[in-house]
Amino acid sequence: MKLLIEARFENSDGVSGPPIVVGEIERHDGNLADLGLTLAQGRERVIQTVGGHAGG
Repeated sequence: MKLLIEARFENSDGVSGPPIVVGEIERHDGNLADLGLTLAQGRERVIQTVGGHAGG
């Protein structure tokens, strides 16, 4: 099982480009109890990936 965290950029017309994978967590045991990132950690990862230009 693999958890993918993706982000998309959207222009002023609301048109988004293809998704960019910003995080990937693989679970060989299939355990869903702890996938590794909290929502806050995921947001921080996006901010780090796009250089602090994430809207919010």
